[in-house]
Amino acid sequence: MTERIERTILESLMFNDSYLRKVFPFLKEEYFHDQTDRQLFKTVSAFITKYNVCPTKEAIEIALQNDKGLRDGTYEECLSLLSEF
Repeated sequence: MTERIERTILESLMFNDSYLRKVFPFLKEEYFHDQTDRQLFKTVSAFITKYNVCPTKEAIEIALQNDKGLRDGTYEECLSLLSEF
C-alpha cells in the first residue's frame, strides 16, 4: 500500500508532539476524504481537544469502541489502520 499524506498526518498527530502543536490547529475534517481516515481524524481530534496531548493507540481503540454511531466495517478498518502505525 502506498503511503498517502492523510495517513502520514494521522500518524504524526499520534506520535510527534512537536508536529501536533504546529499542525493540528490548521487541520479540518474535510481534508480527509477516505471514510476511515476521516473517522480516525475525528477520534484523534476529539482526544487532542480534550486532553491536549498525543493520543496512544490504546486510547484511540477505546474511543472507537465507545463510539455508538460507528459502523462495524469502519470500526474494523480504523483498527487495521491503527495497527499499521
